[in-house]
Amino acid sequence: MLAAVAREQGHHVSYIDCIAEKLNPVEGINEVLLQSPEIVIGLAGFQSFLHDLKELIEIKDKLKGVRVGLVGYYPTLYPEKTIDKGIDFVLLGEGEIGLKALLVGKLASPGIASFKGNGGIAPRLTSDEYNKLPIPAFDLIKPQLYREVGLGSSLVCVQFTRGCPYSCSYCVTTYGQKMVRRSVGNVLDELETIQKMGIAYVRIMDDTFNVNHKWVVDICKGMVDRKINLKWSALSRVDTLDREVLKYMRQAGCRRVLVGIESGSQRVLDYYKKGYKVEEIASCVQMIRKAGLVSMGFFMVGAPFEEWEDVKKSIDMAKECKLDYVIVSMLSLYPGIPLEKEINDLYELNPWDGINCYKDESHNERILYWTKKFYKAFYFSPVGIKTGLRNLIKEPMITCKALIGMLKFIFINSQNKTDHNAYL
Repeated sequence: MLAAVAREQGHHVSYIDCIAEKLNPVEGINEVLLQSPEIVIGLAGFQSFLHDLKELIEIKDKLKGVRVGLVGYYPTLYPEKTIDKGIDFVLLGEGEIGLKALLVGKLASPGIASFKGNGGIAPRLTSDEYNKLPIPAFDLIKPQLYREVGLGSSLVCVQFTRGCPYSCSYCVTTYGQKMVRRSVGNVLDELETIQKMGIAYVRIMDDTFNVNHKWVVDICKGMVDRKINLKWSALSRVDTLDREVLKYMRQAGCRRVLVGIESGSQRVLDYYKKGYKVEEIASCVQMIRKAGLVSMGFFMVGAPFEEWEDVKKSIDMAKECKLDYVIVSMLSLYPGIPLEKEINDLYELNPWDGINCYKDESHNERILYWTKKFYKAFYFSPVGIKTGLRNLIKEPMITCKALIGMLKFIFINSQNKTDHNAYL
């Protein structure tokens, strides 16, 4: 999107994804230097924040006259400190407002923190402003490098809403709780453009795609009417799906629904302020299955009071619901989220030193062990094996690679002196 905004203002733009293109840091930096750019903007990830910062500074040191900047959650939260580290500017919040100002030299404008010393603010786009943004510059990427396991390659990511109205205590609400969405016509135009480019798959990255049912249904009907033949997946919540919406999603090409379940234990769900009951999860997954869609459930392990029994409830639920896939992550805190204040005395968080873990090392080991147990219990169960065999037939090489990665995670360093029975 930022590239499209720059193009709209008459600038030549290139885009490099070092991960997708399998470029190591040296190769990635050299690729940037070959372009001889006047401005370089990096996307700062959570786990990769320090690396992103370091490599941009290295580009600045090697390329005379270049201005380097960052966009992302951490730079927006800590603009002055980011600039103190050697970055020239930060595009605050959504990025487009700051970029437009930067490209015309208005460095004191909202949306940008610059080397001039202004701290800046992170304004939100209105729905009208959001709809006036150009279609992202999909031609700059190599869609064949992107894929979802079990779906296929030639994939791009899209975003049609910004903001999330829910209050999950562990979640980073990058754009806040105020939600803005693009018009149905605007969404359909973008999807039509993607189809004309020969791209087969789309991942909708909205935090919760199904908040407004009418809007979703209208998009799905429009895709059918305009013969937009794309396969796609979307993120949702347990309490934002119903049979009608799922029916229209399936008709419009949806093949997978990714659901933030988090836990099969009610006390853990309540702690995370999910706002729904355990009993609703099974019925949600059943609806997804009956609609002919693949279900993927996100789970999280590591609430400060969590016991093995809580984790076992999640594992049992995942198998009993017959989810097709599970993704299990360990609880991580981020600055500014509600949970940070609640367990600040138990947790050590310092993005500037790359520290993000519980102070009690034995608890970190425990939740890592539980995470491995979760993956092993699910994917070596009849339900998980069925998913694996289905993928093996469809994509043998990719499935084998994924299996090897999972086995390494589950078993590597598992045989140590720790008495794992103490964790159960």
